[in-house]
Amino acid sequence: MLPTRHGLIFAIILFAMLLLAVNYNNSLAYMMTFSLFATVLVSMLYTHRNLVGICLSYGKSNPVFAGSPLNYTLVLSNKEKRDRFDIGIEIEGEQSRRRDFSEFETLYIDCSTVVNKRGWHNLPAVQVNTRFPLGLLFSWCRPLELEKKCLVYPQPGPVQEFPARYVDAVSYT
Repeated sequence: MLPTRHGLIFAIILFAMLLLAVNYNNSLAYMMTFSLFATVLVSMLYTHRNLVGICLSYGKSNPVFAGSPLNYTLVLSNKEKRDRFDIGIEIEGEQSRRRDFSEFETLYIDCSTVVNKRGWHNLPAVQVNTRFPLGLLFSWCRPLELEKKCLVYPQPGPVQEFPARYVDAVSYT
């Protein structure tokens, strides 16, 4: 779990408030500083709790030709009786749209990647992350490389006409 940009700014402001409270020996400033710090600590727990219990798997993927986009489906399911907020999916360093989903809901996310080589290919690693509830902290799971392979056929060559000598030899009767 790491702080976001807003979390770093918030930490700097909290540190400045603590310095002011110590300098002026102001009880109200102490109370405000430690109350805001306690809010950040509770936010850490909720940020981590937002990811616990999410199941990620791959759906179907069809064979494709080399050089064309490989379309596949990610299945993200909430197995617990609580809503999830601000869940993001990161595939190969690209962040997708952030989503909210309710209890016992399953999301099907269509994804694609371009493959240039033929053969069996592993689908890319997927990372699930969140910034819920205050946006001050960023929590993620390790990138998951699930055992899902897809077949990529060689790129078909250009269409060639039959030689004229074979076309004349064949009669269509």
